[in-house]
Amino acid sequence: MPGNRQDRRPYALAPLLPWRMLPRPIVWDRVFGRSAPLSVELGFGLGDYLIRMALTHPATNFVGVEIDWFLIRRTLQKLTRARVTNVALVQAGASTALERLFSEQSIGRACSLFPCPWPRARHAGKRLFSRSFLLLMNSRLVPGGDAFVVTDDHDHACWIADQGTGTGFVIRTETIPPQFATRYEKEWERKGQDRFYKISFQKETHIPLPFKEETPLQTRIVPSLRMEDLKPEPMKGRATIIPKETLHDPLQGRAMVRVLVIETDFFQDIWIEIFRKTSGWHIRPAKGCGMIPTPGVQEALDLLQQRVLGNGNGHAAKDHPA
Repeated sequence: MPGNRQDRRPYALAPLLPWRMLPRPIVWDRVFGRSAPLSVELGFGLGDYLIRMALTHPATNFVGVEIDWFLIRRTLQKLTRARVTNVALVQAGASTALERLFSEQSIGRACSLFPCPWPRARHAGKRLFSRSFLLLMNSRLVPGGDAFVVTDDHDHACWIADQGTGTGFVIRTETIPPQFATRYEKEWERKGQDRFYKISFQKETHIPLPFKEETPLQTRIVPSLRMEDLKPEPMKGRATIIPKETLHDPLQGRAMVRVLVIETDFFQDIWIEIFRKTSGWHIRPAKGCGMIPTPGVQEALDLLQQRVLGNGNGHAAKDHPA
Protein backbone atom coordinates (compact mmCIF):
# COMPACT_ATOMS: atom_id res chain seq x y z
CA MET A 1 0.00 0.00 0.00
CA PRO A 2 1.30 3.51 -0.83
CA GLY A 3 0.64 4.74 2.70
CA ASN A 4 2.76 1.97 4.17
CA ARG A 5 5.63 2.72 1.76
CA GLN A 6 5.54 6.37 2.85
CA ASP A 7 5.62 5.37 6.51
CA ARG A 8 8.81 3.37 5.91
CA ARG A 9 10.68 6.31 4.44
CA PRO A 10 13.72 7.19 6.56
CA TYR A 11 13.79 10.38 8.58
CA ALA A 12 16.11 12.19 10.95
CA LEU A 13 14.90 12.88 14.48
CA ALA A 14 17.17 15.92 14.92
CA PRO A 15 14.43 18.51 14.20
CA LEU A 16 12.21 17.04 16.95
CA LEU A 17 12.98 18.94 20.15
CA PRO A 18 13.03 16.87 23.40
CA TRP A 19 11.56 19.85 25.23
CA ARG A 20 10.58 17.94 28.37
CA MET A 21 14.25 17.30 29.05
CA LEU A 22 15.40 20.89 28.51
CA PRO A 23 15.40 23.97 30.75
CA ARG A 24 12.31 26.07 30.07
CA PRO A 25 11.51 28.48 28.56
CA ILE A 26 13.55 27.30 25.61
CA VAL A 27 16.46 29.43 24.44
CA TRP A 28 15.65 29.20 20.73
CA ASP A 29 18.84 30.87 19.55
CA ARG A 30 20.69 27.99 21.19
CA VAL A 31 18.44 25.38 19.57
CA PHE A 32 19.08 26.77 16.08
CA GLY A 33 22.67 27.81 16.71
CA ARG A 34 22.01 31.35 15.57
CA SER A 35 20.03 34.49 16.38
CA ALA A 36 17.18 35.03 13.92
CA PRO A 37 13.50 36.05 13.85
CA LEU A 38 11.24 33.32 15.19
CA SER A 39 8.06 32.16 13.44
CA VAL A 40 5.69 29.57 14.94
CA GLU A 41 3.01 27.44 13.26
CA LEU A 42 0.43 26.03 15.66
CA GLY A 43 -0.90 22.70 14.41
CA PHE A 44 1.25 22.19 11.30
CA GLY A 45 -0.57 19.08 10.10
CA LEU A 46 1.42 17.37 7.33
CA GLY A 47 4.00 20.17 7.43
CA ASP A 48 3.73 21.34 3.82
CA TYR A 49 3.20 25.02 4.57
CA LEU A 50 5.80 25.00 7.36
CA ILE A 51 8.46 23.50 5.09
CA ARG A 52 7.58 25.78 2.19
CA MET A 53 7.92 28.85 4.39
CA ALA A 54 11.22 27.63 5.84
CA LEU A 55 12.67 27.11 2.37
CA THR A 56 11.40 30.49 1.21
CA HIS A 57 12.72 32.34 4.28
CA PRO A 58 16.06 30.75 5.22
CA ALA A 59 16.97 33.71 7.48
CA THR A 60 14.04 32.91 9.82
CA ASN A 61 13.89 30.19 12.48
CA PHE A 62 10.65 28.20 12.32
CA VAL A 63 9.03 26.18 15.12
CA GLY A 64 6.18 23.82 14.31
CA VAL A 65 3.86 22.74 17.11
CA GLU A 66 1.76 19.59 16.72
CA ILE A 67 0.35 16.98 19.12
CA ASP A 68 -0.18 14.06 16.71
CA TRP A 69 2.82 11.73 16.29
CA PHE A 70 1.70 10.45 12.87
CA LEU A 71 1.71 14.02 11.52
CA ILE A 72 5.06 14.73 13.16
CA ARG A 73 6.58 11.61 11.62
CA ARG A 74 5.33 12.52 8.15
CA THR A 75 6.75 16.02 8.55
CA LEU A 76 10.10 14.65 9.73
CA GLN A 77 10.24 12.55 6.56
CA LYS A 78 9.60 15.63 4.42
CA LEU A 79 12.15 17.72 6.32
CA THR A 80 14.75 15.00 5.79
CA ARG A 81 14.09 14.80 2.05
CA ALA A 82 14.11 18.59 1.66
CA ARG A 83 17.23 18.98 3.85
CA VAL A 84 15.63 21.83 5.76
CA THR A 85 17.78 23.07 8.65
CA ASN A 86 15.82 26.04 10.01
CA VAL A 87 12.83 24.10 11.44
CA ALA A 88 12.35 22.64 14.92
CA LEU A 89 9.31 20.52 15.79
CA VAL A 90 7.59 20.37 19.17
CA GLN A 91 5.15 17.63 20.15
CA ALA A 92 2.73 19.47 22.42
CA GLY A 93 -0.61 21.21 22.46
CA ALA A 94 -0.59 24.83 21.33
CA SER A 95 -1.47 26.25 24.76
CA THR A 96 1.15 24.13 26.49
CA ALA A 97 3.82 25.17 24.00
CA LEU A 98 3.16 28.91 24.17
CA GLU A 99 2.77 28.89 27.93
CA ARG A 100 5.80 26.77 28.83
CA LEU A 101 8.33 26.92 25.99
CA PHE A 102 8.39 30.56 24.89
CA SER A 103 9.37 33.58 26.93
CA GLU A 104 7.52 36.87 26.68
CA GLN A 105 8.06 38.90 23.50
CA SER A 106 10.07 36.19 21.73
CA ILE A 107 7.95 35.28 18.65
CA GLY A 108 7.87 37.43 15.55
CA ARG A 109 4.94 35.74 13.83
CA ALA A 110 2.48 32.95 14.65
CA CYS A 111 -0.06 31.24 12.44
CA SER A 112 -2.60 28.45 12.45
CA LEU A 113 -4.17 27.00 9.31
CA PHE A 114 -7.61 25.45 9.59
CA PRO A 115 -7.80 24.68 13.32
CA CYS A 116 -10.78 22.56 14.29
CA PRO A 117 -13.86 24.84 14.54
CA TRP A 118 -15.67 22.59 17.06
CA PRO A 119 -18.97 23.79 15.58
CA ARG A 120 -21.35 22.29 18.15
CA ALA A 121 -22.23 24.59 21.02
CA ARG A 122 -21.39 21.99 23.67
CA HIS A 123 -17.85 21.72 22.24
CA ALA A 124 -17.15 25.46 22.07
CA GLY A 125 -14.86 25.26 25.10
CA LYS A 126 -12.42 23.16 23.04
CA ARG A 127 -11.81 25.90 20.48
CA LEU A 128 -8.21 27.07 20.56
CA PHE A 129 -8.42 30.79 19.86
CA SER A 130 -10.35 31.83 22.96
CA ARG A 131 -9.76 35.17 24.63
CA SER A 132 -7.41 33.60 27.18
CA PHE A 133 -5.34 31.98 24.42
CA LEU A 134 -5.16 35.24 22.48
CA LEU A 135 -3.89 37.01 25.60
CA LEU A 136 -1.21 34.32 25.89
CA MET A 137 -0.31 34.73 22.23
CA ASN A 138 -0.09 38.51 22.67
CA SER A 139 2.38 38.14 25.51
CA ARG A 140 4.64 35.86 23.46
CA LEU A 141 4.75 38.08 20.35
CA VAL A 142 7.43 40.72 20.00
CA PRO A 143 6.33 44.39 19.88
CA GLY A 144 4.66 44.86 16.52
CA GLY A 145 4.51 41.10 15.96
CA ASP A 146 1.61 39.54 14.12
CA ALA A 147 -0.38 36.36 13.79
CA PHE A 148 -3.09 34.98 11.55
CA VAL A 149 -5.64 32.19 11.55
CA VAL A 150 -7.31 30.72 8.46
CA THR A 151 -10.56 28.78 8.68
CA ASP A 152 -13.12 27.36 6.28
CA ASP A 153 -15.96 28.08 8.72
CA HIS A 154 -17.59 31.54 8.71
CA ASP A 155 -19.11 31.20 12.18
CA HIS A 156 -15.74 30.10 13.56
CA ALA A 157 -14.07 33.15 11.99
CA CYS A 158 -16.62 35.48 13.58
CA TRP A 159 -16.15 33.79 16.96
CA ILE A 160 -12.37 34.17 16.81
CA ALA A 161 -12.64 37.85 15.89
CA ASP A 162 -15.05 38.44 18.78
CA GLN A 163 -12.68 36.72 21.20
CA GLY A 164 -9.96 39.18 20.25
CA THR A 165 -11.67 42.18 21.86
CA GLY A 166 -9.41 43.67 24.52
CA THR A 167 -6.45 41.38 23.82
CA GLY A 168 -4.05 44.07 22.60
CA PHE A 169 -4.46 43.36 18.88
CA VAL A 170 -5.70 45.26 15.87
CA ILE A 171 -7.86 42.60 14.22
CA ARG A 172 -8.80 42.33 10.56
CA THR A 173 -11.01 39.68 8.97
CA GLU A 174 -11.04 39.07 5.23
CA THR A 175 -12.22 36.51 2.70
CA ILE A 176 -9.40 34.95 0.69
CA PRO A 177 -9.04 32.41 -2.13
CA PRO A 178 -7.18 29.11 -1.64
CA GLN A 179 -3.45 29.83 -1.33
CA PHE A 180 -1.86 27.52 1.28
CA ALA A 181 -2.06 24.15 -0.49
CA THR A 182 -2.62 22.21 2.73
CA ARG A 183 -4.44 18.88 2.86
CA TYR A 184 -7.62 20.39 4.28
CA GLU A 185 -7.65 23.31 1.88
CA LYS A 186 -7.26 20.96 -1.10
CA GLU A 187 -10.01 18.73 0.26
CA TRP A 188 -12.46 21.62 0.55
CA GLU A 189 -11.48 22.86 -2.91
CA ARG A 190 -12.40 19.45 -4.33
CA LYS A 191 -15.77 19.82 -2.62
CA GLY A 192 -16.32 23.18 -4.30
CA GLN A 193 -15.31 25.67 -1.59
CA ASP A 194 -13.24 28.47 -3.12
CA ARG A 195 -13.34 31.11 -0.37
CA PHE A 196 -11.84 30.96 3.11
CA TYR A 197 -11.64 33.31 6.10
CA LYS A 198 -8.45 34.88 7.38
CA ILE A 199 -8.30 36.61 10.77
CA SER A 200 -5.16 38.75 11.19
CA PHE A 201 -3.81 39.98 14.52
CA GLN A 202 -1.38 42.90 14.64
CA LYS A 203 0.06 43.43 18.10
CA GLU A 204 -0.60 46.99 19.25
CA THR A 205 -0.32 46.77 23.04
CA HIS A 206 1.76 44.34 25.07
CA ILE A 207 -0.22 42.53 27.77
CA PRO A 208 2.22 40.85 30.19
CA LEU A 209 1.74 37.19 30.97
CA PRO A 210 4.99 35.89 32.48
CA PHE A 211 6.33 32.40 31.91
CA LYS A 212 4.49 29.95 34.10
CA GLU A 213 6.74 28.86 36.93
CA GLU A 214 6.90 25.14 37.57
CA THR A 215 5.97 23.61 40.90
CA PRO A 216 8.71 22.38 43.28
CA LEU A 217 7.55 18.84 44.07
CA GLN A 218 7.62 17.18 47.47
CA THR A 219 8.20 13.44 47.77
CA ARG A 220 5.52 11.85 49.97
CA ILE A 221 6.43 9.11 52.45
CA VAL A 222 4.31 6.44 54.15
CA PRO A 223 5.55 3.98 56.78
CA SER A 224 4.17 0.85 55.09
CA LEU A 225 2.62 -0.25 51.81
CA ARG A 226 0.33 -3.01 50.58
CA MET A 227 0.01 -3.51 46.83
CA GLU A 228 -3.77 -3.85 47.11
CA ASP A 229 -3.85 -0.18 48.18
CA LEU A 230 -2.73 0.81 44.68
CA LYS A 231 -5.93 -0.20 42.89
CA PRO A 232 -6.37 1.50 39.50
CA GLU A 233 -9.30 3.69 40.53
CA PRO A 234 -9.62 7.39 39.54
CA MET A 235 -8.76 9.92 42.24
CA LYS A 236 -10.37 13.35 42.09
CA GLY A 237 -9.02 16.60 43.49
CA ARG A 238 -8.34 19.89 41.75
CA ALA A 239 -6.89 17.68 39.01
CA THR A 240 -8.19 14.30 37.85
CA ILE A 241 -5.75 11.45 38.49
CA ILE A 242 -6.42 8.19 36.63
CA PRO A 243 -4.13 5.24 37.50
CA LYS A 244 -3.66 3.04 34.42
CA GLU A 245 -1.40 0.19 35.54
CA THR A 246 0.79 -0.96 38.43
CA LEU A 247 4.07 -2.85 38.47
CA HIS A 248 5.61 -4.43 41.57
CA ASP A 249 9.06 -5.85 42.25
CA PRO A 250 8.98 -7.31 45.79
CA LEU A 251 12.66 -8.31 45.67
CA GLN A 252 13.73 -4.74 44.98
CA GLY A 253 11.10 -3.27 47.30
CA ARG A 254 9.73 -1.06 44.54
CA ALA A 255 6.41 -0.37 42.82
CA MET A 256 5.50 1.74 39.81
CA VAL A 257 2.13 3.33 39.10
CA ARG A 258 1.36 4.79 35.68
CA VAL A 259 -1.12 7.65 35.95
CA LEU A 260 -2.84 10.18 33.72
CA VAL A 261 -2.76 13.62 35.33
CA ILE A 262 -5.48 15.78 33.79
CA GLU A 263 -5.46 19.49 34.57
CA THR A 264 -7.56 22.26 33.04
CA ASP A 265 -5.53 22.72 29.85
CA PHE A 266 -2.78 20.13 30.22
CA PHE A 267 -2.46 16.39 30.72
CA GLN A 268 0.48 14.09 31.32
CA ASP A 269 0.96 10.34 31.16
CA ILE A 270 3.67 9.61 33.74
CA TRP A 271 5.07 6.93 36.03
CA ILE A 272 5.21 7.38 39.80
CA GLU A 273 7.68 5.22 41.66
CA ILE A 274 7.20 3.96 45.22
CA PHE A 275 10.34 2.56 46.79
CA ARG A 276 11.40 1.42 50.24
CA LYS A 277 14.04 3.18 52.33
CA THR A 278 14.78 3.09 56.04
CA SER A 279 12.57 6.16 56.53
CA GLY A 280 9.56 4.52 54.87
CA TRP A 281 8.06 4.11 51.40
CA HIS A 282 8.85 7.15 49.22
CA ILE A 283 6.34 8.29 46.58
CA ARG A 284 7.77 10.44 43.79
CA PRO A 285 7.74 10.83 39.97
CA ALA A 286 9.96 8.26 38.29
CA LYS A 287 13.20 9.61 36.92
CA GLY A 288 13.44 9.89 33.17
CA CYS A 289 9.68 9.90 32.48
CA GLY A 290 9.69 13.42 30.99
CA MET A 291 7.38 14.76 33.66
CA ILE A 292 6.58 18.49 33.88
CA PRO A 293 6.28 19.50 37.57
CA THR A 294 2.78 20.94 37.89
CA PRO A 295 0.27 21.21 40.75
CA GLY A 296 -1.52 18.20 39.26
CA VAL A 297 1.55 16.00 39.60
CA GLN A 298 1.97 17.05 43.23
CA GLU A 299 -1.67 16.25 43.80
CA ALA A 300 -1.13 12.77 42.32
CA LEU A 301 1.60 12.17 44.92
CA ASP A 302 -0.64 13.54 47.68
CA LEU A 303 -3.64 11.42 46.67
CA LEU A 304 -1.57 8.25 46.47
CA GLN A 305 -0.25 8.98 49.94
CA GLN A 306 -3.78 9.59 51.25
CA ARG A 307 -5.05 6.38 49.67
CA VAL A 308 -2.34 4.32 51.35
CA LEU A 309 -2.85 6.05 54.71
CA GLY A 310 -6.62 5.77 54.40
CA ASN A 311 -6.27 2.01 54.20
CA GLY A 312 -4.76 1.84 57.66
CA ASN A 313 -1.07 1.94 56.88
CA GLY A 314 -0.09 4.28 59.67
CA HIS A 315 0.71 7.96 59.67
CA ALA A 316 2.61 10.05 57.14
CA ALA A 317 6.35 10.28 57.62
CA LYS A 318 8.36 13.43 56.96
CA ASP A 319 8.33 14.56 53.33
CA HIS A 320 11.33 15.57 51.17
CA PRO A 321 11.86 17.58 47.97
CA ALA A 322 11.33 15.32 44.93
